[in-house]
Amino acid sequence: MFNPFACAHVGVASFLLIGLSACTGERAEPGPHDGASEGSGDDGTGDSSGGDDSGSGDDDTGDDETLTWEDLQVDRPEVEPQWSAEELQDVLNTWATNYGVPNAPGVIAEYNSAMLEGDADCPGTDTDDIIQSLSGCTASTGWTYNGLSILDHDSSSDTGSAYETASVEFSVADFVISRPDGERFVVGGRAAHTWSHASSTGTNASTSISGTWVHEWTDISWLQEPVSVDLEVVHQGYTPTWLRINGQMTVGGVSMVWDDIEIDNSECTGLPAEGTIWVRQDDGSWVELVIAEDCTGCGTATWNGEQELGEVCLDLSHTRTSLISVLERKP
Repeated sequence: MFNPFACAHVGVASFLLIGLSACTGERAEPGPHDGASEGSGDDGTGDSSGGDDSGSGDDDTGDDETLTWEDLQVDRPEVEPQWSAEELQDVLNTWATNYGVPNAPGVIAEYNSAMLEGDADCPGTDTDDIIQSLSGCTASTGWTYNGLSILDHDSSSDTGSAYETASVEFSVADFVISRPDGERFVVGGRAAHTWSHASSTGTNASTSISGTWVHEWTDISWLQEPVSVDLEVVHQGYTPTWLRINGQMTVGGVSMVWDDIEIDNSECTGLPAEGTIWVRQDDGSWVELVIAEDCTGCGTATWNGEQELGEVCLDLSHTRTSLISVLERKP
């Protein structure tokens, strides 16, 4: 279970000093020499100079300035809720309509399109869907390819049972593709799309995507700003249908954790049916939205684990439609 409050009370300087003890309630008082004795003699007496009993010989004043716990405290600005419940509802619903959830089919389609702009020498045609030029190369078209990428494809079918499967996955994705006008597609991460279909039951699919993705000319709404993500989406297309989303993402300037968010089940089509969404404020604190399991699409928002903000209702119909349209498409 995601818990952003475990060490929320620990200041930066304090955390560096006391480490994990801050989360357990233990507090170590630091000394002037981090626990060492004033001398370094092997006989344990502290006298390593053969007669100098003044302790540290490099202190002209003779004062022993001990660093206290209070000396290490840092002033932490007061934090407070960034949004009311109504404002948070507007932020999330606007985000869901204008951006949506990252997915592998989208970035793989952009990658395949960009690869078509190269030539036989750059990035080459010996092996499909590979960039293997750490020093970079420039095609005759003016497009530049730099880095490493491997896009693996797999498929199978059983004519007798009318069942088929397909998958595509970036086993390596660490590259920069640049257009002649200088706009770039920059990736450091992973992505995969798996798909299966049976004539008797329908389509199941999943997508996973992680890492950092920057695309400067795409038409995909959620990819038009830099994306940081570690996310999985699973779709069951036969009855009872459902779409489940798990992971964290920063998309469109909003940072969130989606914990077992389920939409598009047989009873609550287009509405979140259960799960929790955490939304990060600019000051680093979090708002937790727990979805009620009553098919209203609403839940109670609580800031920083201590202040209830009120009811927030989500409309994820656009998220549902856009995800299913790409997931159900055979890779």
